[in-house]
Formats: sequence, C-alpha cells, structure tokens
Amino acid sequence: MDYTATIKDEQGREFVTGTSDGKGMPKWDFYTGDGGPFRELLEQAYEEGLYSTGSIGLVRDMVYAMTRLADELDGYELDVPAVTNKKTEDEARKEIDSLPDGAVF
Repeated sequence: MDYTATIKDEQGREFVTGTSDGKGMPKWDFYTGDGGPFRELLEQAYEEGLYSTGSIGLVRDMVYAMTRLADELDGYELDVPAVTNKKTEDEARKEIDSLPDGAVF
C-alpha cells in the first residue's frame, strides 16, 4: 500500500505530494517543475531521518521531511490523510515496542 502527504498553499493548491510504501525513498511529485531546491531539502531531511541518524525508510521519515519543508514555506501547510497518519503512529509504536526495558526514547 502507498501512503501520501501533500503540501498545499493557503488557497488549497497542491505544491508537492510525497508517496511512500514504507520500504525506501519516497517519490516526490511537484506540481510545477522538478522542485529544485525544495526537492533537495526534502531529500536531505528524509536521508537524515527523524533523529538525524539516517532514515530507516519508513513513512514517518517522509512525513518528517515534508514537515520540515512546510515549516520553511510561508503560507503552506502539510495535509496528512488519516491512513498515512495511522501508519506513522503504527511505525512509532512498533519502534517503541522493540526497545529493551529501560531504554530512553
């Protein structure tokens, strides 16, 4: 299954959509051009991962990268569908459950 998230402007026009199956680099679809420096920011944030230790290829890493880009853009916001949000929560829960007793998260 593919999971998506979209950055939109204040008028609801789509700027970029990210699509991930949770098994590697997401696909970035810009609605004008190739994204240039915005694509670079997404890719860099994705590769760094949520904890700046490297992405492990999860949907949450895509959403994290898109959150970073949306924060940089005035008048834009990230729209995360419920199914994608649930997937990121499930990934986080799985990671927490895999930690040994006493680990700090």
